[in-house]
Amino acid sequence: MVIEKKFLETVGEYKVYAVDAAKVRQEASMMDFTVASHHRVDASIPPGEIWVDKHLKGRDLQAIIRHEFWETEVMKEKRLGYAEAHEIATAKEMKFRGITKELKGLSIDELKKMSKRELQEICENMGLEEHGLSENELITHLVAGLLETTEPKTSRKKR
Repeated sequence: MVIEKKFLETVGEYKVYAVDAAKVRQEASMMDFTVASHHRVDASIPPGEIWVDKHLKGRDLQAIIRHEFWETEVMKEKRLGYAEAHEIATAKEMKFRGITKELKGLSIDELKKMSKRELQEICENMGLEEHGLSENELITHLVAGLLETTEPKTSRKKR
């Protein structure tokens, strides 16, 4: 069976594709696929790819993409197994979900009242690059991140 994939974006060095999770589970080797996975967990997924269920949308989609990105990066960089990497990625995902929910209601004026350290911490927790940026650049970066809710170095170019 050929799995139909729709390119969504590139996150870091990984290409993210939307797939039909129900059809993916029909493959004998992928019966455990739930809403997302990557090649370090499922050998049927090509290296450098993250697959997410096509029914995920908005903040849930971005949280799951981040989870898979963090998980595969931890497995690669720290040479950890799936269980440990999954725990780390889940903790980061929960932090991301809480922060984005908390910040959605803030105005730019309210962000401007935050200290540079607070802004840097928020960017870091969201997976946004924040090194060497001024307060105004941090706010711009943070607002853009909240509007798009994408990982840094993300390209939305279609293939």
